[in-house]
Amino acid sequence: MRRAFLATSLLLALAATTWAQTTIQFQSPRELLTTFQTAAADGDLEAAASCFDLTGVDEASRENVVTEATADLSFLLGRIDLDLDNLPQPDNGSVVLNRYSAASGAPLGKIQLTDLDQRGWVVSSETLQALSIIATSQRELQQKNGGDEERDLSDVEAPAGLETPRASVELFLVEMNDNRIAEAAAALDLSSIPAVLQDAEGKNYAQMLFATLNRKVWVVMEDIPNDPDGDPYLLAGFPTDADSSIGKLELARGSDGGWRFTSQTIQDLPAMWRSVEHLPVLGGLKDVDQSEFDPAYWLKKRVPDNLKSGGFLSIETWKWLALALLLLASWLAGTIIRVLSRLLVSAKLRLRKASSTDAKLRALGRAASLIVNVFLVRQGLPHIGLPSNVNASILGILFFVQAFSVVWLLWTIWSVAISLTERKLTGKSEKTKKLVLPVLESLGQVIISIGVLFWLASQFVENLGGLIAGLGVGSLVIALAAKDSVENFFGSITVLLGAPFVIGDWVYVDGIDGTVEDIGLRTTKIRTFKDSVVVLPNSKLITAPVENYGQRRYRRLKTTMGLTYSTPPEKVAEFCSRVRDRLLEREDIWNDKRYIFFNDFGPSSLDIMVYCFIIAPDWKVELETRDEVLRDFMKIAEELGVEFAFPTRTIHIESSGTALPGDL
Repeated sequence: MRRAFLATSLLLALAATTWAQTTIQFQSPRELLTTFQTAAADGDLEAAASCFDLTGVDEASRENVVTEATADLSFLLGRIDLDLDNLPQPDNGSVVLNRYSAASGAPLGKIQLTDLDQRGWVVSSETLQALSIIATSQRELQQKNGGDEERDLSDVEAPAGLETPRASVELFLVEMNDNRIAEAAAALDLSSIPAVLQDAEGKNYAQMLFATLNRKVWVVMEDIPNDPDGDPYLLAGFPTDADSSIGKLELARGSDGGWRFTSQTIQDLPAMWRSVEHLPVLGGLKDVDQSEFDPAYWLKKRVPDNLKSGGFLSIETWKWLALALLLLASWLAGTIIRVLSRLLVSAKLRLRKASSTDAKLRALGRAASLIVNVFLVRQGLPHIGLPSNVNASILGILFFVQAFSVVWLLWTIWSVAISLTERKLTGKSEKTKKLVLPVLESLGQVIISIGVLFWLASQFVENLGGLIAGLGVGSLVIALAAKDSVENFFGSITVLLGAPFVIGDWVYVDGIDGTVEDIGLRTTKIRTFKDSVVVLPNSKLITAPVENYGQRRYRRLKTTMGLTYSTPPEKVAEFCSRVRDRLLEREDIWNDKRYIFFNDFGPSSLDIMVYCFIIAPDWKVELETRDEVLRDFMKIAEELGVEFAFPTRTIHIESSGTALPGDL
């Protein structure tokens, strides 16, 4: 009897102790989680067990269930970096710390704390049942993404508004409701979209996501984690059955620390939209018209069904037809603009059809029409709805065509401006016309080309200035490679400032004798008297002596006229006097220096020296004047009856009277 009493008392004490331990009441989620973390760290399974709702767990498996649940919950809480001072507010007696989904988007479960009236706050029985599955999924994810999981983003400052999943969703919804679509697109990971399409497509996907959300999910901000270092957050899934899904609306942290809707979400978004587009918008939420994010929507609704079948490259036939019509329309518009602009400008400037300025205006019209072509195609392309890869290829080609057409247009505008300036300077400043304007034209074209190249580079390099500044040794290599070009450039500056010659001058430089035809930034072209063209690097003009025959004020005429020895002295004197008078009469002979004298007794003539200077602007006029002067000399000789001598030799044979051997 006594033994039975003692056994009963022991059992009652044990039951009381057990009841006391399992009925510990936690007054708040914070108190619950603090106790659990301490118990898990100390390995106190009894204290940890008091944190779970063990309803339905039999005594035989209780210890194993608590052990596994404690390990799994500790692992999951460690991954979401729990902030006990900033827990979500209770909603209807529960707090959701995080939600989890499978790769298919199907929900796996959630970490939920529940307030039981008699027990206080505990980890819900629903969470207890799902912990093993959730923890297994997260461990597999951690192993799969080992490199990314180990990356430390704690010191990375996230972009403003994207610090946590909650902040990103809030930013997206606020900006969309205020019609700031470009700002809302910042909450989307657009890395899967070709760079050339990201600006335009980002806005379209933002509106599609907004329309999808407002038909699928009533977003409660307090349910979304506010932890910057947590796991990817599933906002909504689109499962087709237990094992498959058409997609999921998920946010994950990127390498810049910002939380965004994942690139996979963006790729699956069209399919998710099609699954809900027939649904009404949830009460009170804003709707978006489909044409706002699908520019091809209007055209799709009006295309006959027989043209919607797959065609070349599995693209619907109507889209190829629309692309052909778009190209044709852009070509016609460009042609009209080219013709009208040339006619209007030519009429205003009164240009001759075959003039060089008119030819440049034709080129200007072609460049302008090409820009119009590119603009119209770029504007019309989104309304056709071609696949992203085809769109990106076409836009990539258009990008470089646009760059070329801009360079061409700016070149021709500058060239036309130089030509018009040249027209105004005709007869006023020949030096500027022949020297400064050609160099300025080349210089302007180089500056335009460099500017467009830098613009092109800036489209592909985010920090172009930093890249150039950080080239280091590469800069030295580039500088050495550009040494000759720099020397040639300064050579052209020497020509421009020093003006040693202009186009049309007869020059002798570095052993080259000829007429200057063209002066560029890098080279000068000289046409020799053999009619060949020599391309002379401008760097030679810095050091080599330049003899400019074209800048002579007067061109020397020096010749000797030989009269026959039979000419009397009086005729010689009269001939010299008549030649002097004839030269004095001519306005194209410099009168200050005229020397005509009987100068020498030649081997076969009486030599008359003529030394004077012709006033001529170029070699052609010099030759014409020289021709006229020499013919005048011939006429004077004919009038006076004197003859010009030519080399002769008289042989005198002296006879001695001695018989030659042949005479015997």
